[in-house]
Amino acid sequence: MTRSIQKENERGTLAELVAATGVQLESCPMEGEAPDFTIQISGRTIGVEVTMYQSGKTIAGIQKRAVEAEWEELEVSSRQFQNENIELAGIYILFRFKDSVPPRRDRDTFFCEILEFVRENEHGIVDEWADFWQYQLTSPLMIKYLKAIVLRRSGRSEWDSNITAGFIDRPADTISRIVAEKSSRNYRLSDELWLVIQRSHRPSEMVLPISGVSELNASLDLHQNLTVSPFSKVYAFTAMGLFLWNRDGGGWVPAS
Repeated sequence: MTRSIQKENERGTLAELVAATGVQLESCPMEGEAPDFTIQISGRTIGVEVTMYQSGKTIAGIQKRAVEAEWEELEVSSRQFQNENIELAGIYILFRFKDSVPPRRDRDTFFCEILEFVRENEHGIVDEWADFWQYQLTSPLMIKYLKAIVLRRSGRSEWDSNITAGFIDRPADTISRIVAEKSSRNYRLSDELWLVIQRSHRPSEMVLPISGVSELNASLDLHQNLTVSPFSKVYAFTAMGLFLWNRDGGGWVPAS
């Protein structure tokens, strides 16, 4: 991710926070570093540090979020290829990758191998799932990157992968680690300092506390790291809504 894209995402997160909490800004946010923004509320200067939730999970030693990003890029780049080849119309393809997806240098060849495989197995592709395991694959890049491939007839063309699935971690430990890491920085002076943790649709960046704020409040490590942190408020965007830890309140509560 380039610095300009990261900053744009941070601005989006700040705007989402303002909209969700209804706080009234007295002026436009000022961008900077450590913290990412300063805002004026009721005559007070609030420093806002924005970060993306990252589980830290790896696949074959590679950060899972990086593998997810590679898959998203491959899926986007495949759309023109799908549109240009009528044999792929109405075919749903699920790729079961071993651990990583083909890098850019291999993608054109990988796409051609997939097309040829679909052609060879056209009569076996029906409305039911058809699994083809590695021993049934013959082309080099499919063998190199895939454990299996699943095909079926569908109402529209779609490519999917096992990269987009998987177990989503309980977030308390990860949030505790994020708070500890962010607490170690030297921040510019402000009246208050807030930390905002954003999520995304990726499994490694999904924040899903199954039992809500009680799950976060039950974590002793998280409580300890928050208590000694420089943050007066910590906001976490989760799949269950926006949660807030307020130093004055002593625990997590729904914020929206």
